[in-house]
Amino acid sequence: MIRSIFTLFAGCVLIILSTPTWAQEDQSLGCLKTGYSAEEQIKLDALLPEFDALGESAVEEDLVAIVYDAVTRCSETEDWSDKQVEMALMHEFGRISEIAFSNYGPLSGDEIAGINSALAKGNRSEIWATIEKQVETEINGTDEELTNAADKRGEILLGLFAFEVGLADDLKKAELLGVFLSFKAMQRWATREFEAQK
Repeated sequence: MIRSIFTLFAGCVLIILSTPTWAQEDQSLGCLKTGYSAEEQIKLDALLPEFDALGESAVEEDLVAIVYDAVTRCSETEDWSDKQVEMALMHEFGRISEIAFSNYGPLSGDEIAGINSALAKGNRSEIWATIEKQVETEINGTDEELTNAADKRGEILLGLFAFEVGLADDLKKAELLGVFLSFKAMQRWATREFEAQK
């Protein structure tokens, strides 16, 4: 699933990397918070209800085009490196997928709210580390298994988290929880990788 998202953006990355950039002092993903025009935001709002974050969607190309344009503008004004452009695309598609999944996806609003509320409590670093590692290996196209003690502990904690939010009894919903967390982890990982390039 995440790997297909990466493939979707691969062409955009190659095109953006072939365009010149102009130096500015600030190199931040914060540019994307205001990177969409009013017209683009209206289009995003109209497309997201039709976007299937779990599979192929008829509106994928339109969404990619909008994100591509916003990232292109930011890369030109913020002087992003090639790696930062790649991570900005990853971050934005993870963010858009999370929004679509949260507002129009297969889990209810109450279930999404319960997950977000639980994530805000306590130390979830081991869960995030496990999910982010899975996202990274999938994006990079490797089949590396999570085999060390920390990975196994993270997977156990993730299973316990599914019980905590009341989704462990339904296998399909437990899997959907993993997908939802992957969209969040994709943003966390991409942001960290982006910041590491400064």
